[in-house]
Amino acid sequence: QEQGRLLAERLGFLQYLECSSTSPETVQAVLTEALLAAKDYYACQWQKDKSVPSWFRCYKSIHDFRGSDAPLGENEEAQPDWLHHERQNVDDDQQPLDLEQVRRSLSMLGRTPSRQHAYLRSDLSNRQLTTIDAIRNFGHLQFVDVSRNQLRTLEPLSSLRCLLKINASHNVLLRTQCFTAPDNLEVADLSYNLISDLGDWGVHKYLRELNLRGNLITEIGPGLLKNKELTTLDLSENQISAIENTEGLQLTCLYLAQNRLTSLKGVTSMHRLHTLDVRHNRITTLSSLSAEDLPSLRKLSVVDNGIHQISEVANLESFPLLCDLWLSSNPLAELAYFRSQVLHRLPRLRCLDDQPVAAEEKVKAEIVYGIDIEARREVFLEVLPKENYVDRRLITEEQIAEMETVAFGQQGDAGFYGRAEIGMVPPSDRSPMQDAQFRQRLAVARAGGAPRGVADLRSLSAPFAKVALYDEDWPLVAEVLAEGRIKHLFLEGGGLSTDAIREVVGMMGRPDASLFHLQIRNCPALAQMEKELNETFPVAHGCSMEAIDCGLSVESVQRLRNKTKEAQQALAQRFPGEELKISPDDFPEELPLCHPIRWHYDEETSIEAFQNFTAVNGEAWCLQDSELILPEGTKIVLDWEIVEALEKARDEIFSDWGCSLEQQLDEGFDSYTLTGRALPESFFSCLSKVQNSVGCEQKLEKMELELLMGFMLWCGVDIGVQ
Repeated sequence: QEQGRLLAERLGFLQYLECSSTSPETVQAVLTEALLAAKDYYACQWQKDKSVPSWFRCYKSIHDFRGSDAPLGENEEAQPDWLHHERQNVDDDQQPLDLEQVRRSLSMLGRTPSRQHAYLRSDLSNRQLTTIDAIRNFGHLQFVDVSRNQLRTLEPLSSLRCLLKINASHNVLLRTQCFTAPDNLEVADLSYNLISDLGDWGVHKYLRELNLRGNLITEIGPGLLKNKELTTLDLSENQISAIENTEGLQLTCLYLAQNRLTSLKGVTSMHRLHTLDVRHNRITTLSSLSAEDLPSLRKLSVVDNGIHQISEVANLESFPLLCDLWLSSNPLAELAYFRSQVLHRLPRLRCLDDQPVAAEEKVKAEIVYGIDIEARREVFLEVLPKENYVDRRLITEEQIAEMETVAFGQQGDAGFYGRAEIGMVPPSDRSPMQDAQFRQRLAVARAGGAPRGVADLRSLSAPFAKVALYDEDWPLVAEVLAEGRIKHLFLEGGGLSTDAIREVVGMMGRPDASLFHLQIRNCPALAQMEKELNETFPVAHGCSMEAIDCGLSVESVQRLRNKTKEAQQALAQRFPGEELKISPDDFPEELPLCHPIRWHYDEETSIEAFQNFTAVNGEAWCLQDSELILPEGTKIVLDWEIVEALEKARDEIFSDWGCSLEQQLDEGFDSYTLTGRALPESFFSCLSKVQNSVGCEQKLEKMELELLMGFMLWCGVDIGVQ
């Protein structure tokens, strides 16, 4: 560290910093220092000599620039009427705006305040502009978009007295007050600039929406206290540590995500607030929120904070209109049956963590807390007075308390760091990233699956890092399958025991269940219960199972596949009006290694087979070689009959995968574009010597397709020709 500091001093650098991905605080510190250094650099540019830009010298006077024929006075200088301290340096004005660009950007024909017709909108975004002085001559404009440029000042907008909306996001502005106030400005977007001070907006008396997201603002100054019409304020992604100077504001929407807030004090002065977003801060309590102060609060997002006690949710019970709540990525979200606990305390919610709250879910939450237990007991004793009443609820409030005590050592409190605080990890060998991907796939399945009715819980991340499903995962998976009405389930079952397999099979056998097809691989438990499976698997209901590398006999595998007419008839009765045709995707083990579907499910073996093929026949093998060596060493000579059959089989393979070949006429008939479903990445990489993919489009040359046809013969594809 000391050597780096001395080197920085010797070379004239501002400072020397170090950071590590293992310490997020150091990364954030380096990022903050870099942004502050950039802001200071641009601020220093204002101290340099300011001159009239070169583009302006082509005009004899400011009158010519404005299109006026009025003569200059004797003492009048040919200088534009910009604010002196906002004038741009000539050296830095590399891409000025010209009049022709402005004319081409005009749109939205309408009436001006003087009842004349004119274009009211100008879109000048993403043009690398450094100045926009040419826009001065268009004083009728009401909507101006100069986002994603390199502007340091908006002073030329001072001439647009009718301006209603300005979008100057993604520039290098240093101040908010860098232009004279228009008469009726309503919306201002200055997000993602280098602004470090909120500034005074009191002169903009009609301002309704202000967006200063992604700047370097450290505090909410008093500059908004006079803006009585302001309803929406976005100060997200800044460095604000406290909510202050908000007294008397009539805000309805306040966004303060990704700041440094530790408390919500100061929010209560905005009595009309109905949307509050304080995601990704350091807030640990919601006690500052009061229904008396915020009677209109409807949407609240406190995602990714430090809230760890379920009692904080109970504090929100008094808000009469609160309907949308985001609490994920807080320690309290790790509490047992978190959603049920929240819905019991806040039954009026319609959306929790981006998931709609169904009426059935609310009923489940109330049953957990025994809302009808006394009524059930009275009815039972009235009908069967001599019997003892038995509570048959699967989960109760007492059980939840016991789970929390076991997991966190206390009830209703997950601690400041959740499970990480006491060293608990998921009951599997999944890495944190893989576990996050697993939960993401569960969320997709809960929403109905993608494609519809399909839940894919197979290997995640790297092909060599097999991620299995475990017994501890099954209760959650079963719930997801039922809610998403999943019909096809694909999973890696190396961690499942025979008890879990029995639960899966039992679920498939229920008449009201939607799941009817299971594809499972690497599950030794299946071999241990092979006889039991043959006896209990619900083949009569049309259910089927594809067991890959599970140690079952060939006869058992064939029986569990259940590819019979009776099975199809049973499924037709079970799901009337739905098309349930089983595709080749359901039984990849039967496909050759050259098939994209087999490749997708068994990538390692397929790549190894392709490498063996190219090692024997060469990486540049093509049909011109006429001969092909098969795995057993046999040489075959190719003729046109074999080639035509191979091309037909190749097209069928692509059709199974969901894509087709289109010949490119403008490239000499040697290039083909794949349309539809993209080939597996490793499959495409093995064939294509040059990665001819643009966006989602994949291209293969003629010789690369011939290489695939040779690999098809190597893999034993039946082409119908001896």
